[in-house]
Amino acid sequence: MEKPDFLLSGEAARLIPILPDGQRECRTTSIILAGMMAVPEFGRKLLATAGVRVGKTTSIECFTEIVLKNASKQTKDRPDGLIVLKTGKKVWRALIEAKAGTATLDKHQIETYVQLAKQSNIDAIITISNQFAALPTHHPVDIPKRGLSGIELFHWSWTYILTEATLLLTSSELKNPDHKYLLSEIIRYLRSDRSGVTRFDRMNAEWKDLISAIQNRAPLDKRSDLVTNSVASWFQEQRDISLLMSRKLGKRVSVKLSRTHTDSPEERLNSEIEQLVEKHQLKLDLDIPNAASPVEIIVDLLRRSVICSMRLEAPKDKKSPSARLNWLLRQLPQDANQNIHIRANWPGRTPPSQATLKDIRENSDCLIGSQANSDLRSFDVMLVVDMAADLARTTKFIEKIEKIIPAYYEQVGQHLRAWVAPPPKIRRDVSEDPVPAETYATEHSDEVSKLSAPAEETESHSTAENLSRSAALSPDDESLEIPDFLIRNTQTA
Repeated sequence: MEKPDFLLSGEAARLIPILPDGQRECRTTSIILAGMMAVPEFGRKLLATAGVRVGKTTSIECFTEIVLKNASKQTKDRPDGLIVLKTGKKVWRALIEAKAGTATLDKHQIETYVQLAKQSNIDAIITISNQFAALPTHHPVDIPKRGLSGIELFHWSWTYILTEATLLLTSSELKNPDHKYLLSEIIRYLRSDRSGVTRFDRMNAEWKDLISAIQNRAPLDKRSDLVTNSVASWFQEQRDISLLMSRKLGKRVSVKLSRTHTDSPEERLNSEIEQLVEKHQLKLDLDIPNAASPVEIIVDLLRRSVICSMRLEAPKDKKSPSARLNWLLRQLPQDANQNIHIRANWPGRTPPSQATLKDIRENSDCLIGSQANSDLRSFDVMLVVDMAADLARTTKFIEKIEKIIPAYYEQVGQHLRAWVAPPPKIRRDVSEDPVPAETYATEHSDEVSKLSAPAEETESHSTAENLSRSAALSPDDESLEIPDFLIRNTQTA
C-alpha cells in the first residue's frame, strides 16, 4: 500500500496495533480502519453514509499516525487517520479525527483540519467520538457551512459503528466466514471497556435546573444554556435510543425526521426548542421497519411523565365502533401492561375518548359511550409512565427511558398490524355475461337483423348486391373509366 504524496509520514492501519495504553483512541481508530479494509462490506456500509459508493473494483486504503506535509510544525494537532478510495482513476480522500471516552470534539481543531484538507486536495473530514448525531450529515459541533470551504464534514459515533457492525454480522449479506470472524472480533473489542466506547448515559448539567424551572412555572429563555443544552442532550439520547433499538431488533431503527429537519439541523434545533419552551415537552419519533406505525415518544416535563404511542387507522370494512374496537383488542396480548391506554378518535369536533385497556376489556362502553353510531376513525395505543423524581436525575432519566421504550414495543408495538383493505371478491348474484342481451342488440342492430331475417330475404338481398356490383363494373357505362385489370378480372369471372 503506497503512502500518498501529501503525507510526510503515516502507517497502514493495523487490526492489532502496537501502541501504548495512553493512545486508546489511536488504537481503536486503527482497528476500525483496518476492519474497513479487511471486511469490504463493513467499509461499504460506513462510507455509504458519507455519500460514497464503494464498488467491487474500489480499493480502500487506510492510514494512521499521519503527518501532512503542509501542516505547521508549531501545531500539535494531527489527524488520527486517513481513508483513500480508488476507483479506476477516481480518488476520494477523508481525514479522520477521533476522540475516545469522555473527550469531546474541538471546534478549533476541526477548523484547522478543514484548512489542511483544502491545501492537500482532501475531500472530507470524518469525526468519531462518543457524541451522538441524528444523521452522519448532522454534526455535534456547530461548524458553519461557509467555513468548510467546500470540504464535506461527517460524524460517526462509536456506538453507531458498533451498531452497523452488529447489524452486518447478523445479516445475510456477510457470507465469507473469514469476514464474519474478523467482524465479530471487532465487535468484541468495541464492547469492551478498554476501547473507550461509551453510550450516552447522562443528561446535561443544566437538566435538573430545567425541570425545576418548569415545575415552578418559570419562563424559559430560548437562547439560554438551560434550554439549548437540554435539547442538544435530548438529541444525543434520541440517537442512542435508535441505536439501542436497532441492536435489540436486529433491524435498522432510525429517528424519523421531516425533510426540512433532515436538510437543516438548525431548523430542527429551533423547532425542538420552541416545543420545549411553549409546551414543556420533548418528542421523538422512531421509524421501525414493518411496524404498524412510527412509535411516538413524548416526555412531558410539566406532568413528569413519558408517553409512548402508536396510531392505527380503524378498519373500514367493519361498520360499528364496537366491531372496530374488537379488531384492535384481538391484537393486544391479555397480559399487556396495566398502564396501557387506548384513545378513540372521532370525526369532526367530537373530542377523543380514552380509557385503560383493562377497563375497556371489562366494558367497552367506557370508550365508545354515546358514539355507538359514529364513525370511529383511528386508535392511539399508549403507555403512560409516571417518572416522578427520576425525571430530574440526569442518569436515572436515561436509564428509565431506555427501559420504557423497548418494553412498550415488546408488549404492544410488535403485536400491532395496520389495517389493509381486503381484496375484492367475485359477486355470485351477477350474470357471467358482462354485457346484457338488450344492450348488445341495440348496439349491433344490423348484425342482429341479418341473423334474424328469413332465408329468402337474405338470398334476395345477396343477389341484388351482386347485380349492383356487376353494374358498377360494366364496360358499357361511359360515365366511369374502369381500369383494364378490373375489366379483365370481370370477364374472366
